[in-house]
Amino acid sequence: MCPAKAPRPVSILLVERDPGNAQLILEVLQATASEAQVWWVKDGREAIDLLLERDVHIGVPYPDFILLDLDLSDAAGMDVLVHIKSHDVLHRIPVVILRTAIEMEEVGNAYRLGANCLVQKPLDPDRLRNVISVIEKFWLSTVSLPPRLSGQPAARCADASHERRRQ
Repeated sequence: MCPAKAPRPVSILLVERDPGNAQLILEVLQATASEAQVWWVKDGREAIDLLLERDVHIGVPYPDFILLDLDLSDAAGMDVLVHIKSHDVLHRIPVVILRTAIEMEEVGNAYRLGANCLVQKPLDPDRLRNVISVIEKFWLSTVSLPPRLSGQPAARCADASHERRRQ
């Protein structure tokens, strides 16, 4: 009998325009998923640039999991979702949509476009911590994520507009 294989570190892309929410989410992920690498970008353009390794993002690994805020300053989060789910390679990455106010039409649209789930993002910081903890436990500790996309180096270019929280 072979010994159990240790779970591999997970790479997470957080697309969140609000620095306060981003900080809180990063803190929760650090506490609950200490082996994870978390990349934070503030808008849709940066998310797509990172995913396609454009500009300062050359060498950034594909994320294993994406937390996507729909309320972005430069582009609709749905546009980012469409880009991810219509891409030949990126479509395999699970995407969890975060939204402060959810309308039923949006729910159907998000799932139709390929979102893996849509979660209401509470305004209260304690409730947000709880929601992120539940997301982490389910997506990073309970389910089996798709195999890591290959061909991406593990190193990342340093850039002040993005924060690398863990290695």
